[in-house]
Amino acid sequence: MASEPSWDRDAVIRRIVAASQVVAGPSAAPDLTAVAREIGDGAGLRDCRIAPAARGPARQDVGDPFRDAIRWSGWSAETAGAGDWLPPPGMRIHEVRFAGELVGWWAFSAPLIMPVGPRRRILKDILVVLGPILDAAGLAATLRRELDAVLGYVEETASARRRTVARMDEQRRVLERNLHDGAQHHLVNLRLTVGLIEHQMAVGNVEAVARQLGTLAEQIAQAEGVLYDAASGILPVSLLSGGLCHALESEIGGQEGITLRLPEGPARRYPRVVETAVFYACLEAVTNARKHAPGAGVTVTLSDTYQGLRFSVRDDGPGFDPATRPPDSGLGRLSDRVGAVGGAVTVYSTPGMGTEVEGVVPI
Repeated sequence: MASEPSWDRDAVIRRIVAASQVVAGPSAAPDLTAVAREIGDGAGLRDCRIAPAARGPARQDVGDPFRDAIRWSGWSAETAGAGDWLPPPGMRIHEVRFAGELVGWWAFSAPLIMPVGPRRRILKDILVVLGPILDAAGLAATLRRELDAVLGYVEETASARRRTVARMDEQRRVLERNLHDGAQHHLVNLRLTVGLIEHQMAVGNVEAVARQLGTLAEQIAQAEGVLYDAASGILPVSLLSGGLCHALESEIGGQEGITLRLPEGPARRYPRVVETAVFYACLEAVTNARKHAPGAGVTVTLSDTYQGLRFSVRDDGPGFDPATRPPDSGLGRLSDRVGAVGGAVTVYSTPGMGTEVEGVVPI
């Protein structure tokens, strides 16, 4: 129930002002809950509702202008819910102004026992003192919303920067892998060709040297193209236009000591990320075989299975003990590349029995 109204106007105003000087929350806004309570108690109101007006640009953005309203109903003060601020029929609504600007609203129901004269005077005084209070509350609410917007913008900017850095880092890793897996394959071929030329020169086979020099020139041109494409972030044309099978035929098909076993019939296309991963994984495995098992035959097999796209690179070299595999064997990078598209790589090797690198990528 509302308390008996006080006829001491000065005492009521002092309590309202004192209540407004208690700040609520980090925005240092006046505690409108305490203000509403003092107004209701001091004037003996049955129902009292105050709401600061939205300020600045936010005035156009607020769907419910009374969303920050405080309601006092004779026994407690609380924040009104959505749509609860609008006063029922019979309540008096006053615009609250400060320095000529609308700063909020005040609605109330006064008890009939208060004489008209004292009631008008005390309500007029309350309306005057509410001006600077709701002005401060409205400014604080606006600053709080603007601060939240700024913090949201800062967080979004930071997130955008993190995403950009992550993309740049991923592009760097892709470039690094492509240079390693693609260009290295051609550089190994160059080294092998130079070794053959040295051997032919040692035995005096001039005609063979001339042929190998022509091959060397072609391989250098191919290596230049691969390095340029990798540095530019461009995938091989054979992979982009013809797909995985065509790219493997173009890159390693016909090379001495390499056998390609590809699916029969029209070449199937796979998602680009899958084709790229498997293409470079095969090149990496072939390069490893040539580095660690020079002169050994290498068989590259590609097939569709119920598990997905399967690839295998097998050599008939000396093999090794997987438990003693050197850390720089390149198989870790190969596994990372295939794993990035959801696949898995397994290495089978036994000393004297060759090595097989097998991978499966779900389609």
